[in-house]
Amino acid sequence: MAATLPNNIFFGIPPAPERNTIVDFLKQGRFKQVIIPCAGRFAIAEAVTEAGISAKNIVCGDISLFSSLVGYYLADLDFTELGINTEYDLVDPDAGRPEYVASLLYAMMVTKASESSYYAAEFKRALELEQDKHIKTLQDNLEQLYTKLGGMQYHITDLRNLIDQYKDDTYTFIFVDPPALGTKDYPKMFDYKGMISWQEPSITQFGSETDMINLFKSLEDAKATAMILKFKSKLGATGSWHTYHVSVDTKMNMKYLFLNRKIKESYIDRPRIFDTKPLKIPIIDTDHVITRDSKVTVMLVDRDVAWYYRDLFTHKFGAGSADNNLLILIDGKITTVRGYAPLGMSGDGVLHEIYGIVYNNTQYRHLGRLIMRLVTSKDFANAVNTTLFPLIAFTTTTYKNYKEDRELKGLGFEVYESKEAKDGVGKYKIKNRAPFIDLSFSQMIGE
Repeated sequence: MAATLPNNIFFGIPPAPERNTIVDFLKQGRFKQVIIPCAGRFAIAEAVTEAGISAKNIVCGDISLFSSLVGYYLADLDFTELGINTEYDLVDPDAGRPEYVASLLYAMMVTKASESSYYAAEFKRALELEQDKHIKTLQDNLEQLYTKLGGMQYHITDLRNLIDQYKDDTYTFIFVDPPALGTKDYPKMFDYKGMISWQEPSITQFGSETDMINLFKSLEDAKATAMILKFKSKLGATGSWHTYHVSVDTKMNMKYLFLNRKIKESYIDRPRIFDTKPLKIPIIDTDHVITRDSKVTVMLVDRDVAWYYRDLFTHKFGAGSADNNLLILIDGKITTVRGYAPLGMSGDGVLHEIYGIVYNNTQYRHLGRLIMRLVTSKDFANAVNTTLFPLIAFTTTTYKNYKEDRELKGLGFEVYESKEAKDGVGKYKIKNRAPFIDLSFSQMIGE
């Protein structure tokens, strides 16, 4: 069993279209360094390396314990400067750097785990029962991240201070994903219930409309090239600011990337304007026989590929989009296409499915049930997890004429919300969840 942790530490993980756009933009420029004042979980910093920018030329900043702990690890800084104290015995300051950080991140997860509901309490219990396993997973992910970002620079500082320090350098690129927090939310960023304390930074709170307008003004005439990500609103993007990229999510919310100088081209990324493309991989056919020895593989794919198979399997599914897309193959043949929401930065341990479509194979009436069984496997969790935190549970939403999804019965799913549907096909909108099971694909398909 698992539960979602309160996600009040980190907001605004830049979605995949925006990350990809930033990488493409950097490949076209001649920037000597990249400044990221709101590092978050370092998703943008990691993406920047794909554009050929070395870690030593990336400067990140943030004010949260999570970001600062990981940032100090990546920048090879002295952890004692953070002044961390904890009531947890598992944190050993004399351990190796990744072991120490992994232990503290695990302690943060446990501290943040709520016990306000049965589901939340079960999640916390699951974390505590497999302490060594989760710490090892965190350590492995940290070491992998270090291979990309080891040697970068990190500062605990107000985003405005970091911007002022670098905005007059012509060969600098500054990317800002500004906080969306209100004044009342800042204390929550550092609340670890007395179990963990550190040298909290003294900051001037950011989050008002005036702060946002002033942020744009501070970079409007900067020599550095600056890009700001905004959701829904264009507030502050006036004067020399130009819309470089626009995308629309499944709820028709606009996401903007604003640039502080005009260039020849910009990108408007609306649903269904891109070309779909197939892979040279066969689709499972009615003659194929699935046996206990059949091999299951997961293939992460880009959006163009996913949309091709989604449209093929459903005939124009619609404009919904997912941040992460994949195919599941059985014996090397495409069986289903699926999409998932971005994995949360605070390590909630929950994978949220946006869509899942199984090829309609007349030989296997219950192929969908097999797939739903496979997606709760530890092999599936390991294949899709791109975060520092372990995945604990899987959720999916279905529309049915009954208050529960009968097709999921016996597969380990429970209904955690069922209400009358205002959209979709079916009378009820049902939210289902299941824990990831410590079984491999081969064990599951052999049952």
